[in-house]
Amino acid sequence: MKYKKWPEIIKQVLKVSFGARFYRCAFQVNPYDYVKRHRKNFSFNLEEKYNYAIVKALKEKGIEVIAVTDHYRIHTSLSLIEKARDAGIFVFPGFEAVTKEGIHVLCLFEQDTPLQTIERFIGACGVHDEGEDSPLGNITFEELLFKVQKEWKGICIAAHILEKGGLLTALKGTARVKCWKNPELLAVALATYPEDQNIPQEYREILLNRKAEYKRERPPAFINAQDICSPEDVKKNNTWCWIKMSEVSIEALRQAFLDPGSRVRLANEEIPSEHAYLVAIAWEGGFLDSQVIHFNSDLNVLVGGRGTGKSTIIESIRYALGLKPLTEDVQKIHKGIIQNVLKPGTRIWLVIRTFSPEVKDYLIERSIPNPPIVRNEEGEVLDVLPEELISGIEIFGQQELADLSRYPQRVRALLERFFPEEMKSLQRRIKELKRRLEASRREIISLIQEKESLEEELSRLPLIEEKIQQLKGSEVEKALYEHRMILREKSILKEIKENLKEIMLIFEPVKQKLDFEVKTLLPKEPHPEEGLKYLQKAVSLCERLKNRLCYFLYEMEAEGEHTLEVMEELIKNWHTEREILTIEKLRKIEKKLSLKLDSKEITRWYREYETLKPKQTRLELLKKRLETLYEERKKMLLEWEEIIFEECQLYKKVIKKINRKLENRVRVKVVCGGDREELINFLKQNTKGLRGDILKEIIKDDSFSLKEFVDSIRKKNLETKFPISSAQADKIYRLTEEALLELEEFYFPPLVRLEFNVSPPGEAPNWRDFEDLSTGQKATVLLLLILLENKAPLIIDQPEDNLDNYFITEEIVPRLRAEKQKRQFIMATHNANIPVLGDAELIVGLKASHEEAYIPDEYRGSIDKPSVKELIEEVLEGGKAAFEIRRIKYGF
Repeated sequence: MKYKKWPEIIKQVLKVSFGARFYRCAFQVNPYDYVKRHRKNFSFNLEEKYNYAIVKALKEKGIEVIAVTDHYRIHTSLSLIEKARDAGIFVFPGFEAVTKEGIHVLCLFEQDTPLQTIERFIGACGVHDEGEDSPLGNITFEELLFKVQKEWKGICIAAHILEKGGLLTALKGTARVKCWKNPELLAVALATYPEDQNIPQEYREILLNRKAEYKRERPPAFINAQDICSPEDVKKNNTWCWIKMSEVSIEALRQAFLDPGSRVRLANEEIPSEHAYLVAIAWEGGFLDSQVIHFNSDLNVLVGGRGTGKSTIIESIRYALGLKPLTEDVQKIHKGIIQNVLKPGTRIWLVIRTFSPEVKDYLIERSIPNPPIVRNEEGEVLDVLPEELISGIEIFGQQELADLSRYPQRVRALLERFFPEEMKSLQRRIKELKRRLEASRREIISLIQEKESLEEELSRLPLIEEKIQQLKGSEVEKALYEHRMILREKSILKEIKENLKEIMLIFEPVKQKLDFEVKTLLPKEPHPEEGLKYLQKAVSLCERLKNRLCYFLYEMEAEGEHTLEVMEELIKNWHTEREILTIEKLRKIEKKLSLKLDSKEITRWYREYETLKPKQTRLELLKKRLETLYEERKKMLLEWEEIIFEECQLYKKVIKKINRKLENRVRVKVVCGGDREELINFLKQNTKGLRGDILKEIIKDDSFSLKEFVDSIRKKNLETKFPISSAQADKIYRLTEEALLELEEFYFPPLVRLEFNVSPPGEAPNWRDFEDLSTGQKATVLLLLILLENKAPLIIDQPEDNLDNYFITEEIVPRLRAEKQKRQFIMATHNANIPVLGDAELIVGLKASHEEAYIPDEYRGSIDKPSVKELIEEVLEGGKAAFEIRRIKYGF
């Protein structure tokens, strides 16, 4: 059973509110009496059957929130309201009003509003007689908006605005403009979506806020809320929509209609794909003892006064995942929080949810100072690292972005998130080709060293050949010939024996491979049967082959051992029958010739000749092999140039995409092979007296070619190709062949240059290089980069540090809103713009007392929860009074 073996504190945290989520809502569900009055073809003869069918259809469709709205009636809705509530559906009671101008408006009220009160509201609209099917009220559209939303604390939705009785069709001219631009008009109902080309252009221009006289500062929310009069209507996509709320209420609807871009989704809109995210965190011991947070999958914001534990939460997540800060300064801060705030012995639990290849939850448990433990849903310990479960997650502590800006290589690494899959493939090719080039270099150098050694040895061969030539045809030569043959035979027999031993060595690694139990690769966790049978068949095939190979291997090994024994016996017989007899014969000849010649010296000549002559053949083979290797290397270097070119083109493609997304704010430039710092260091280390400024002058040009540089060193014509003196060139000419080979396989990473437009909006761009920016401007650039395209969670402690409010509002908040449905954000902040304008799905308010932090339940939710809204006013705005004083002073 899922989670059965998980700690109780985690089971409880999963029941805690995780803030706002989307509810499927239908705001114009009609009761039985309305349908009976207005429809001729009516298939239900009893109200009870109608209610049952409607509620059943609502549940099947997954609709959780409805409004029952009869024309200026409430008592007719009572039985349907009760039936829906009994089924667990949240119901807003209300009515459909028809204003003095004939405009239809849905009027909704809090769930616990007494029906008698709503009856009184209907009477206040001038309707007292139910004799008419759809009576007309005696108050205007604007009066109705004011009364419902200001006096009666409800919410209005202009119904079917493009149809009969709709706002845009019932009115014309100035009257329509005035009603449309009324700031109290928060929501309007459409049967489609505003961009639909089937909508008459006159209306579409109004809906899209393009028509000058109708232009609103804040357009109304567009929702789908067509009449539901039958179970079939429930299935239609124009009768319902998605509304994001933390608690279903009129205030939640108001907040949604004020911020439709974040909180309203029409039925036709594509639901964002799921992304991996942190589900929950809990602590046992330390500053956050017994506290829990159930995270939202979108934007989470931690708020509280200084010292309430916001940074401690961020660093707890980092510690639980086993991740380290990117800079030394932040590492010290992180270590201080873990040791002095959380303290040894504290236990942290972190729940992660992943969606690929299927939905799975994992529990990470880490006690300070022990390593993390990962468990699956069944509580089994897994042999994986936390970061493997949710790769790409990024955590930035307080001031870490500003600190990071001091490290160019790490700044460049931020761009890697944008690389397509083909870049990973390309980098694997670069790595493999680099390995081949290094192997080529090692073999070439090894052969060159062997060649030089052989050439030195063979320098004596002409002299020895001349001496032996003088003995050609003499009695001495004939006498020693047989001895030379013995030496040759001995050498060959020895080599054959060594070769046999080397052959025997191949059995051991094969045996080790065969010892591996393939069945251990089968999944230890439960696995679908349809997939498991294929895995088991694959294991069986492998085991069958292994068994046959084992039989064959042991037979061959026995044959090899027998062959070695026979070989030993053969060498023994050769020694007795050939070597001993020949040596004795030679000694007799030496004794006979001792008065004429020094046979030992002659023998030494022949022995040396026999040794050197084969090496002459080896030398020729080495030279040919070196020629082949240099040719192969030449091809590899051409491939190296091509692959680096491909990498550069891919970089340019990615950077073009980044620049398009950050148009007029951040500009990224790339110089292919432009990062040549390692080349300067290499040349300085391998040459004496070479000036660094000369080197920089040589390689500073973007068109610098490494191939041309190495070729010029080999040809000794550097002075004609590069700005260098003969004296300095001579120092470079002293590079060894090994150094030149290493030099020509150098990999120069693309040099990425960041620029920031420091001009105010509306003015001509003023691009400034990243290195010339202030700390705040650098942090701005990095923040804009990390907010782009990544599905992994992003966690930042006080992203507003070093940034101004204008930038937060105009740059950061819009990007958070655009990206939060694609990835999870967790941010600690003192800036109200992030949770309010960013419309955080979960705001968590922290308090602290007596060296412990705590999270009151009323401080969990989004801005549509009154207690959370009050928290934001108090902590981030300085209280309502301070906010109001600022508003008055600003003249808003």
